[in-house]
Amino acid sequence: MLGKIKPLDDLQELIKSAETGDVEAQYNLGVRYFKGRGVVKDSNQAVMWFARAAEQGHVHAQYSLGGCYFYGNGVEQNLNQAVMWFAMAAEQGHAHAQYILGGCYFKGDGVGQDAKQAVEWFSKAAKQGQAHAQFALGVCYFDGWGVTQDAKQAILWFTQSAEQGYSEAEKMLSKLKDTNKHKRLLSTKRTEVFISYKQNARVDKQRLDELRVFLKSLELDYGITIWYDEMLRTGDEWKKEIRDHMFVARVAILMISPEFLASEFIRNEELPELLQAAINDNALIIPVPIRQAQIEDTKIKCKDGQEIRLADYQAVCDLKKPLQAMNPNERDKIYIKICEEIKHCFGIKQKKTLT
Repeated sequence: MLGKIKPLDDLQELIKSAETGDVEAQYNLGVRYFKGRGVVKDSNQAVMWFARAAEQGHVHAQYSLGGCYFYGNGVEQNLNQAVMWFAMAAEQGHAHAQYILGGCYFKGDGVGQDAKQAVEWFSKAAKQGQAHAQFALGVCYFDGWGVTQDAKQAILWFTQSAEQGYSEAEKMLSKLKDTNKHKRLLSTKRTEVFISYKQNARVDKQRLDELRVFLKSLELDYGITIWYDEMLRTGDEWKKEIRDHMFVARVAILMISPEFLASEFIRNEELPELLQAAINDNALIIPVPIRQAQIEDTKIKCKDGQEIRLADYQAVCDLKKPLQAMNPNERDKIYIKICEEIKHCFGIKQKKTLT
């Protein structure tokens, strides 16, 4: 948007005022040449008058001149010059310039890509009610790009943008609503399956080995990465490796046993991170009871301070009949069910078979 043109019907009077240095006249004359209002459309003349007004600090002229450089209208395209003028207008509080400047930092157009700068300018524009910026800020919160992932903040900004009729925000909210009913929509950063289990518990390891056989098909057929701490190599910073893989976990499989619940590392490090991912980013939590344990009484304090009952997450089988109480055929059915839940979470559709 170029801003409002002040009503000056006499073109000659407008030109005379512009030539004497009247900044409003210069800007208005630039708009007339740009849009062909009362004059022959002339992008070169538009740029000249925008430049004169912009150099005097006229905020709309600065934004308009930035647009001319950005798209190459009336001047050779120059993204660096575009960013410079957008920044001047943005510093004066021009909401659309703030949004465009955020986009330049987001994509690296005419300036080094900088996620934090993008979020800062999107935020300033969004708080002024700029619908596109509100949507862009929602995307940043949703994906954790330049800001800590926060699904609630993402939905808040998507909603504000949608209320102004921005169609992309409306589509996103519709997807999120559909997701809650049918499938999961997660950050593109979450691409793995993370298995949390007590490594030195013999029975837990036996059940994990059985499950891994079924999960292997997900790796081979669909390229899904399955990670658990036995994959650590000599020399790895094990805590960092575990945290890195939790950060990209789309699905967390919790192999629950008394030893699992008694592990300080699992309770203080793994579960808070994984349950927070479920809260903020809709990660899928799959509790898998191996042996009977006091899961009903277990509360985990998440990173944001919330206390979550582990029993609030639907286990893959009856807590009163854990894997250890099943025969091999029954366990196989549970492992297949886990694989189906993972495929569903990754958006993999069930193949149709002939009947």
